[in-house]
Amino acid sequence: MGNRITNHSHANVGDLKMNNVLSDYFFVALALSCSALATTSAQEVIAQWLAARDQDFFGLGGVGFDVGDLPWDALNFPSQRDFLLAATTDAMTGERWHDLLDLDARWQQFVLDALGQFRQLVEHLTQRDLPMQPGQTQSTGEVARFERCPLHSVFLHAAPRIPDASTLPRPWGYRCIVCNFV
Repeated sequence: MGNRITNHSHANVGDLKMNNVLSDYFFVALALSCSALATTSAQEVIAQWLAARDQDFFGLGGVGFDVGDLPWDALNFPSQRDFLLAATTDAMTGERWHDLLDLDARWQQFVLDALGQFRQLVEHLTQRDLPMQPGQTQSTGEVARFERCPLHSVFLHAAPRIPDASTLPRPWGYRCIVCNFV
């Protein structure tokens, strides 16, 4: 079991396939960079959406997606895409996650390779690939609040609704993907 990130509009780019452990490392690294670099609400929407790809709540193998499904805003797509590419490049430096995750050289390379492949998927995405018209925004399913974790400065996400919240290992509410992992 694992996660797959795709670009269905440009299948020739290939899919990013990750096991569950690599998925956790990948999303923590990306969430740290996206949260650190987001300066506009359009960027914050992207950062929060990615920070919500938290297997601790969605389950192992439940956080894959197609890059066209990100909460792109048709009017802001070029700047959102540039932001995500810059954040991915930032994550590839390892500066924000290197000490936090404390990975050996082999796992560091796996994370870097996954980030590089993700960058290619995003680079190939064009506005024509999005199923919306100018002025439309794709629904994210996330709450419209941009609170940050006081410890990691990563955007928090809402825990999904489950029938019995008493089974959660932590109190119910907004979560940090980094706190859930490290």
